[in-house]
Amino acid sequence: MTPYKKSFLIIIYVLLNSNILITQWATRYLGITSNGNDIAYAIAIDNNGNSYVTGTSANTNGGNDIATVKYNASGSQVWSSRYSTSPNNSNNNVGTSIAVDPTGTYIYAAGYTETTNGNGRDYIIIRYNTTNGIPVWTPQTYNGSGNGNDSASHVEVDPNVYAYVTGQSWNGHDYDYVTINMNRLTVVRSGLMYLMVKLERTTLHIH
Repeated sequence: MTPYKKSFLIIIYVLLNSNILITQWATRYLGITSNGNDIAYAIAIDNNGNSYVTGTSANTNGGNDIATVKYNASGSQVWSSRYSTSPNNSNNNVGTSIAVDPTGTYIYAAGYTETTNGNGRDYIIIRYNTTNGIPVWTPQTYNGSGNGNDSASHVEVDPNVYAYVTGQSWNGHDYDYVTINMNRLTVVRSGLMYLMVKLERTTLHIH
């Protein structure tokens, strides 16, 4: 019996003048294992019709990698990039959101990575070159004050190519609203809140 496997399925539709949707193309990303799951969570489109998809994909060590894939306007895969905590990663790494900068030069994938020190999940933000999928700087992580689960859920890029990431951060008792704006850190508590991180173009400044 063939093992059950999930895979990325990307479908691009075109809206005709008659308000009828037709499928322009559909494509799958099958990952690197024959029976592991590959699940997409977010997609972004640039001005040239290229699509960027991020999610999570099973690896050969029993864990999951953040998998980010670029497709051209015809649906052909241009590149794929995978991130894991370590070469022998058996933890879960998930991309939950993706955004293209206004110049089309970089994309930002955000999500969470399970730590290897028992502190739960940390935010992770990866900046890729859109041409080749190579990370531009070392993936940045954020561990909240509670050393618990911190999960990014959304990323946006402003006209000045600053990335904003939001999600939730555990402080040991509940979830905090944390805003990191370059050299300033403000924490506001009110039940289930969200974490916002501002990244400079080339590096992450948190003081």
